[in-house]
Amino acid sequence: MSEYLEFVDVPNHSGKTRKVNVVSKRHGYSLGLIQWYGRWRQYVFVPGPETVFNRDCLRDIAQYLQEMMDERKKVAMFNRIGDTKITLIGDIQFEPSGELRG
Repeated sequence: MSEYLEFVDVPNHSGKTRKVNVVSKRHGYSLGLIQWYGRWRQYVFVPGPETVFNRDCLRDIAQYLQEMMDERKKVAMFNRIGDTKITLIGDIQFEPSGELRG
């Protein structure tokens, strides 16, 4: 996706939201963390100390943030169908009863 950046999922023990480490492909350094910011109800990028970014890197980070928000909205939409929670497995949806829902 990005010429200069790698986005690496970080284990999140709360399981509610994702955390992603933004890493320099060239040097392998962590440049910052993408995490959920509850007050704004969106994912944000928290840069590491003394890091600088050009517009291409900032654009890549912003695009990744948008993809994470789109993914979150899609999952939330599926979870709101009816009163039952739907578990997504690939592109197949199953009701908690095990019944296939298409």
